[in-house]
Amino acid sequence: EEESMEKPEEACSSESSSPQQSPSSSPLTGARLKLRLARLHIEAEERSLERKLRHEIELKRLDADIRLRELELTLQSRKRDPATVRTVQPAED
Repeated sequence: EEESMEKPEEACSSESSSPQQSPSSSPLTGARLKLRLARLHIEAEERSLERKLRHEIELKRLDADIRLRELELTLQSRKRDPATVRTVQPAED
């Protein structure tokens, strides 16, 4: 029994010529599949994070646009009626 066990290095070199092990069931193929799955999982997480960050940036851009428009309207109203001086509260973050 012990004689039939190969060292991992020998198993890798002889697995393609081994008739009793199909290529899809070899330990090396299993490891490659696990590695591929892990890479796909990481890539999916990266895409998800990128979408989230892009969404957050878009929200901040829209908030800045709104704040700018508020300031423009305040400036217009002050130009029309200089006696009305209203302080604009800073936007909350």
